[in-house]
Amino acid sequence: MKKWVRIVVTIGVIIVIGFTIWAFCFREKDNVQAYNRTAELIDYKESLGLSEKLDNLKTMNYCGEDSSNIISSTSTHGAKIYKYRNICLSETPIVGDNNAYEYDSYIVTEGYVDEIIAYCLPLTKSDSVNNQSLRNLKTSIKSYIASLQELNSCIDELMTYQKSITGDDLGGLSGRYASMYSKYRISLSNSSNVITALLNYIDKGVYSDKYIVDVKSAVFDAFARALSVSTTVTENLENDYANDVRVIADRIDDINNDVNFFTQEYTEYDFVESYNKLFNSYSGTLDYVFERKNLEKIQMAGGTNLSQVKEGAKTSVTTILYVLGFVGV
Repeated sequence: MKKWVRIVVTIGVIIVIGFTIWAFCFREKDNVQAYNRTAELIDYKESLGLSEKLDNLKTMNYCGEDSSNIISSTSTHGAKIYKYRNICLSETPIVGDNNAYEYDSYIVTEGYVDEIIAYCLPLTKSDSVNNQSLRNLKTSIKSYIASLQELNSCIDELMTYQKSITGDDLGGLSGRYASMYSKYRISLSNSSNVITALLNYIDKGVYSDKYIVDVKSAVFDAFARALSVSTTVTENLENDYANDVRVIADRIDDINNDVNFFTQEYTEYDFVESYNKLFNSYSGTLDYVFERKNLEKIQMAGGTNLSQVKEGAKTSVTTILYVLGFVGV
């Protein structure tokens, strides 16, 4: 009996020693996990080849293998197919009735998402870590990867089905385009959560809650908040909020092209100071602002419709919205 006890104790000691060696020598350090998970996300998304598949789908406005067998837009199902193709794949901004709004397709919007995540990646490197913000980031990345997997499978199935159609029965194809639209929308929503979690981690995990938001980070944060709203509101409201994402995307384009969008009244210093004030002390107000419809944002940028905004945040709200481009014609 004593012999077996000694064996069990010996095995236990070996396990403890082995785990200790693993923990000290091989276990991934907490302070590199944010960087590693984000880098893995970028690499995984690239490995799916989604961009190439979507580029190919752009050209597939026909059924079967015959490129002359163009899908008709006059039928009910055909009209739906082109509607979802436009929302997901259009290379140019989509303009609403009477020019009431303008917004980018999902594939164009995703380009900005990729740019922002790549920008944030090196900023996640640190000597310290904030466990809660790290957990939130890892959770958001896991959800985004899962939605990318579903979108990828949906696109594969759609393209296979579309190539197999020989007749003019478009009901099944219409349903698959609707499914792609839905899964793409969820994926973009999850991507906005990743951006928000990245900026939150950079603030809390890297800078110990003292991150100074610069112009680029502020515009990226605003983009993520606007995208989150546009991809979670009901579909009939999506156009209005997607228009706001386009407005902020214009500012990203301005930054990339070295275009100065500040004025004597609203300087770069005013914008950065205002956004930092809201980011650090009035985050709930930022969420509230980007949940407002376009007209309401324009009113707030003009100094009105601020009754629901806390007194200490009103001037900052007006400043950031004006600079971001919510200005009436």
